Amino acid sequence: DTPSPEIDKVNSEHGMIQIVPTEGQDQSSTKLLTSGENYFSIHFSGCGFMLPYHFGVVAALKDFDVSFSKATASSGGVMAALALLGGADLKLGIRQCFDLRDEKATTPGSIRSFFAVYREYFRCFRSSSYQRDVRLSWLRNRLFVRLGRWTSAGWEIFQVTDFQSEQDLEDAFMSAAYVPFGTSVLPPYFRNSVAYDAVLIDFLSGQIGFAANKASLWPPEPDPQNDPCERLTTDRTKVLVVPTQGFGHEINPSNLVVVNGKFRSLLDFWAHPSVMKRGFVEGYQMAAAMIDTNKKGLPQRMNDAKKRREDFKNDGKKTEKQSDQNTKLTIEEEIAIDAESAAISFFEEVMDHQKSWKTTDGFVKPPIW
Repeated sequence: DTPSPEIDKVNSEHGMIQIVPTEGQDQSSTKLLTSGENYFSIHFSGCGFMLPYHFGVVAALKDFDVSFSKATASSGGVMAALALLGGADLKLGIRQCFDLRDEKATTPGSIRSFFAVYREYFRCFRSSSYQRDVRLSWLRNRLFVRLGRWTSAGWEIFQVTDFQSEQDLEDAFMSAAYVPFGTSVLPPYFRNSVAYDAVLIDFLSGQIGFAANKASLWPPEPDPQNDPCERLTTDRTKVLVVPTQGFGHEINPSNLVVVNGKFRSLLDFWAHPSVMKRGFVEGYQMAAAMIDTNKKGLPQRMNDAKKRREDFKNDGKKTEKQSDQNTKLTIEEEIAIDAESAAISFFEEVMDHQKSWKTTDGFVKPPIW
């Protein structure tokens, strides 16, 4: 139950928490969200193979019962957005990150094999049971997929939310990951046209970076009269989730709640599985640290982690982190340690329970070339 040396690197190499208060908020406050509350919108950035970071954030938000009326996303972040809204299997998605990383079909520059395999992964991720329970009609105007395209006026970013069918949704998710000669040579088509990974088009059009007033990152201005989502909350909080820092990841934090990991934007794009695992743990930690639990208390997973820590203390055992400290842990330090333990426990449970998913969930191995 103690954190492994590998996971401890989250603290030593990547820092613990980076939270940017919204404009006008008390800078000393680190509790920017409240358990049991619903907020306006969350955006998941592009992430390469650091998708586990996004899934760690999603896992924490779900554990703490923090929900959002709308979710937008770019590239692989669309998987996290769909899972957050309940439209796909979060636990399976976590396992798939690591299995997809090891697929031969994911070799950069494949002709079409990446998308042939990725489609089959997605069909298991959003299985028939999820299609039945969270219908397309509910996802419309809640889930926004960012795509790029070439027009007569140049490069353009557009959002897709009016999904016409499950195939239409699947095609949008495939196109969201299309980087020519990167993920694939041949493109997946969206509505009979070529669409691209929006992060690539952000770069080509000189629109890289994140801000609250960057319209293409967020849902359109709300219309309470015609949008049922807007009758649920008057909140306008925007949460930005970005696993990496560095080139192309400049953030203007004004009027944003930012969950920003310290992984490397280029070097960790094709992340090693150990880095991906650290990403999941850090994502869970950072999200948990920003949530006020006074309203509903700690979720069960965190309570279990807290009990494990207290049992160690009562048994006269200490983790390396605790033994190095001569003073009592602060509440923030306790939360960080418990969140790390909770995330590791959740991760190991998922990786074990989902190891046979290709057999149990109906994965169809496609012909690849």
